[in-house]
Amino acid sequence: MVGPRSMHSPRTRVEESVASMLRIAVLARMGLKQEEIAAHENTSVSTVARHLSRAREEGILGESLPLLHLPLPELDRVAATITDPRLTRCLQERLEPEGVARVRVIPAALGRAPESARRVAAFAGDLLAGDLGLAAQNSHVVGFTGGTMPRRIVDSCFPPAVDPELLTLVALGGEHLLAPNIPGSLHVLQSSANRLVADLALRLGVPERHVWRFGAPPRLPRALIRDERSLAAFRADLDADSTVRGILGARSRPLEKALPMIDRVDTVFTSVRALGRDGDPGEPAFLDLSAREVEDLVAAGVAGEWNGRLLAGSDADAECRRRVVAENRLATGASPADLKRVAERARPQYLRGRGVVVAASGPHVARALRALIAAGAVNEVVMASDTAVALLEELGQESAPAERKLG
Repeated sequence: MVGPRSMHSPRTRVEESVASMLRIAVLARMGLKQEEIAAHENTSVSTVARHLSRAREEGILGESLPLLHLPLPELDRVAATITDPRLTRCLQERLEPEGVARVRVIPAALGRAPESARRVAAFAGDLLAGDLGLAAQNSHVVGFTGGTMPRRIVDSCFPPAVDPELLTLVALGGEHLLAPNIPGSLHVLQSSANRLVADLALRLGVPERHVWRFGAPPRLPRALIRDERSLAAFRADLDADSTVRGILGARSRPLEKALPMIDRVDTVFTSVRALGRDGDPGEPAFLDLSAREVEDLVAAGVAGEWNGRLLAGSDADAECRRRVVAENRLATGASPADLKRVAERARPQYLRGRGVVVAASGPHVARALRALIAAGAVNEVVMASDTAVALLEELGQESAPAERKLG
């Protein structure tokens, strides 16, 4: 009789060893320590060390920096195996009809929210590096919104060699005009979309003419808007701004012939926030809303915030939706409708870019993520496993697979 071990060919064992090495290399790239990787993979620390040594010898993992050299298709295959595949598969099947082409679930560091966010950003940073690599031979346009997660993504990205003349970087929102005495004001400025595209352009040598900065703050000043007439005047000033018009088009002149950058963007990297609580210090999207007003909005059904705009949840009542529309009239940057145009243009072939890539970490952002997906504005999601479980609950899945524990 043939014993169980002899039923597997040597080639199969080699393939399993390579797959294990790749998983361990990806987990190391995310910042997991060898002990954490061993626990996650149900193996010994010495086995992890051996696989990491082999990955470095084969040039898959950097010697000093956690730089990962994997083609994106291979990275996608590995990503599907590093967490409970049932969780990823369940979400993929549920979200595919809503236009989400890829779901990647990253092991959460339970009880350590910043570490979970860093892991998600590290993986998204590798996606960004692969996307930027498209500018080595063809023209490519990449857009960003501001926020702590996009800042982490850019900082964790190790960009490949590109032709700077073929790459264009676009900010899809402005930056707050904060006074120096407001807590976290420096953090807010550094995490603005304008600062992200400027920093990335400097690293890649992208010429200034290929860098589009947004020339307005994220929201119009509520205190200065007394009525519809004053709002219309502010909106006219926005349309007159060359950067806003060049990025989003002239809202008051929809027949203007010039094609705005929002209709040329191939890939957008962005994130969502839970209104009033997302762990981003000093990053208030709505400086003119009181804590009580925020609580009332959340209680009424506001799911979260994206790019300075409120997102209504599926349970929001008519009054809440009316308030959301009114508040969003003060927003200046790209809207979910703009984002949907990028997402729809990428579908279904994904020839020029990835469309809209959303990175999310923490269960508290699941409702906001659900709202943006429901708007048809998302092509890919990179999320922590605790976010994935919470999203399944939002989607009404009664039996979500148990999340794999990772300290």
